[in-house]
Amino acid sequence: MADTSQPGRGRTVDAAAAHKNVQLAQDDNGDGSDYGNDAVIPEPVEAEPIAHDAGKQAESAEPTSADAQESPAAENAGKPLNRRIRTAPIRNTTVRAPRLGRRISQQPSSVFDDADPSSQAILPTEFGSEEFGFEMPDWSEPFRDIEANEMVQDLNSDRLDLNGKVRLRLGEMLFQSEQFYYSESQGLVGASGDVVVTQANSRLEAQALHYSFPDVSAVEKPTILEPPLTDEELQRRRLMLGNVKAEGLHILEPTRELSADSLTYDMRAETGELINARGHAGIYYFFAEKLTVLGPNSFRAENVWLTTCECDFETPPPYRILLKDVVIHDGQFVSGKNLRFQIKGVSTPLFLPIWRSQADDDTPWVIDFDTGSRAELGSFINTGQQYRVNPDFSLGPRLFVTQKEGVGFGIDSQYDYMETPSSRIFRTKGSLNALHTTENRGYVHWYNRYEPDPNLTVKTQVEHWSDTDFYKDFYYERYRNRTTPRSFTNVTYRTDDYIAEGTLRLSTHGWVRETERLPEGSITLVERPLGGGFFLSADASAGYYNREPRDLDAGRGTAQARLTFDWDPGPALSITPFAEVAAAYYTDTIESNDSAAWAAATLGVTAQTRLQRTYGGALGFSAFKHIIVPSLTLSHRPSTGVDIEDVPFFDSRDARSGRTRIEAKLDNIFLGRDAETGEVWQVGRLTLYQGNDFWNETRLSDDYELELDLRPRPWWGMQLVGEHHVTDRELDLERPFLAEQVFLQAYERISGRPFDRLEEFDFNTRYGDYSRVLAQLYYDDTYRGGRVNGRVGFSYTKTFDTVYNREILYGIGYRLSDKWSAAFEHRYDLEGNNLRSQTYELRRLWNCWETAIIVEDRERGVDINVEFSISELPNASVKL
Repeated sequence: MADTSQPGRGRTVDAAAAHKNVQLAQDDNGDGSDYGNDAVIPEPVEAEPIAHDAGKQAESAEPTSADAQESPAAENAGKPLNRRIRTAPIRNTTVRAPRLGRRISQQPSSVFDDADPSSQAILPTEFGSEEFGFEMPDWSEPFRDIEANEMVQDLNSDRLDLNGKVRLRLGEMLFQSEQFYYSESQGLVGASGDVVVTQANSRLEAQALHYSFPDVSAVEKPTILEPPLTDEELQRRRLMLGNVKAEGLHILEPTRELSADSLTYDMRAETGELINARGHAGIYYFFAEKLTVLGPNSFRAENVWLTTCECDFETPPPYRILLKDVVIHDGQFVSGKNLRFQIKGVSTPLFLPIWRSQADDDTPWVIDFDTGSRAELGSFINTGQQYRVNPDFSLGPRLFVTQKEGVGFGIDSQYDYMETPSSRIFRTKGSLNALHTTENRGYVHWYNRYEPDPNLTVKTQVEHWSDTDFYKDFYYERYRNRTTPRSFTNVTYRTDDYIAEGTLRLSTHGWVRETERLPEGSITLVERPLGGGFFLSADASAGYYNREPRDLDAGRGTAQARLTFDWDPGPALSITPFAEVAAAYYTDTIESNDSAAWAAATLGVTAQTRLQRTYGGALGFSAFKHIIVPSLTLSHRPSTGVDIEDVPFFDSRDARSGRTRIEAKLDNIFLGRDAETGEVWQVGRLTLYQGNDFWNETRLSDDYELELDLRPRPWWGMQLVGEHHVTDRELDLERPFLAEQVFLQAYERISGRPFDRLEEFDFNTRYGDYSRVLAQLYYDDTYRGGRVNGRVGFSYTKTFDTVYNREILYGIGYRLSDKWSAAFEHRYDLEGNNLRSQTYELRRLWNCWETAIIVEDRERGVDINVEFSISELPNASVKL
């Protein structure tokens, strides 16, 4: 978009949109991140009026048609208003080889959180569902379908003994064993010799299984407020309060498997013990030498290990995590001792002596390990561990060893006391990362947030780099997606009526272009209705500023007020006249210590409407809806009468050039409903913008913008963005900065390089003509089980005579088989006729490991990385 922070350039503020902006669904998150958030499309009105009238009932944004009623998704046609419209993910980062590991969603049960091992370890056997496990039988029912070689009934008691190939049923359970006995009076039931118990999809095997239940007198009686138990209910409760003993136990259920040498369990106290317990739950395989059940969802385990690799428990799995002692209480991790990571039974340096946690925190440490080769560093090893000092604070060292840049020693820390009233820093959270190398290079990043009151926030950020290239050399993947370092402290107080801020911003670098605030205070009055369709907003600021690295400093005070009138002459038209008054005062000018001031009034009007129409289905869609939102703004600001070349420019509040400008914008939104699934998404969006100056005190500015997003299916589509900004429409010998422009352009054309890169950058960003085109065609069906992801793109940026980039991008990732996948991506510079970067990736799935080798050849050299990850947990990875 055009830069509105510079004088004589870019679009004006759309006053109508400030009051009632029709915000249609945008897929771009605005921060360069991947597309993929769900967005709620505002409901357009069927009769074509503007949707700001709160008294009018808006229709659903999703398309409807007669065809939709006949489609398989016809049941979705009458859904409530404000349905969530799907926006599909777009890959706008490097094309990667598709992951190969078994997806967690393919586990038999969706009830468990498979990414959380404790959620599967502590859940008891699931009763009452064939999908999960055993349902406790009703011992008061009679045995049925009894078969045995021998049956003995004691005439002096009610004891029944069955011997030899015993088979019988109790409810839905089928018992099989060599011996079986039962006595209700003695409270005994049991079986021995190849015991097999089956129920639905679950199976229990044991060498011996014994169950004893107490006398009826031991059953807890109801309170006086509860109805008395019948004899049948009392007997049934008695039979559910027994003790279980088992030898050679093996339980197989749809969601997990458990074996133990022995088991004892008191069903009344819900306590017990298992010896040599082993098995798997979901994607996790586990072993515990001794497991003591302490109560519902609570246990202590000794000599435990855990893995996601299939194993036979006879030989060590490819990897496992060992703990000497683990305590889980009420389903939450409490503590662990001697946590160690092993590979093929060999212990690694990853070790944690004590691990303590609380109910809402089960992370013992944060470990990262990265090694490989980079052009700037040579071979390197980067590793760090953060230990959980207490539930709210973690701290750990970092070691960064490089071939070319020495050894770096650092520290990483995170803290969160937002929910800890006993702490002296209650309502505070943040992080600290620092690194210093033997070559005297390094960085410090500190982020802190303090919220002493729901309306008051104090934010502190410190970012300092030793030089311009440090972060790029050491953390290239992070560097290319972030801004230059900034340090500030900001205090913000918010109410329903106003927002007050105080900011102190310092520059700790001599090479960052920024404005220091030493300090600055501001207040903003939130837009409020005055009655009769009028709305008012205002803001003011004051502070002392220093523009780095030019060391341009002055005190400044600004004020601005805006009045708008909301007028609806018709059901499909909204007209919003607006008036804005702005003023500024400076203690110093650029050329002298004299003060300066200016004041200006801006008058304008915005007209806006919205049209829509629903169409029948085609091409796999049951219906379409087309929404059109055109707007037109005309504004005029007279000359302030100040010398533009002599007044400091710190930020957008200094935009003081007089001008008369017209702006037009046309938004086209196309929604479609899939005929098969009933899903609704934004099939297309076309936005056109044009802004032209009729008169400008600095220089005439013309802006043209186009944005196109086509998405026929959620997994593929194309995007196109084009911008063109022109200021040299005509030659004016008296316009400001003309001599500076002519000299800089002439020098660069003759010498082939800028006269002064800092001077050239500042002038180009403030007054330079530019053109920009970005386009890409993308496809990614890997998230839906497909094999391919890829994109083809083009980018072009030119300012004055400087072409910053004119290149094409193409890449594809493909899953070759269940074990192999590969990818490549190229960036070819058409201007320099060379391949700017090449990235290649090969990925392989082993037993429970997934490995990848990634080679990137860029302008500064070759980077080689090898990545190891646990196939079932793709977020748990080690990069080499």
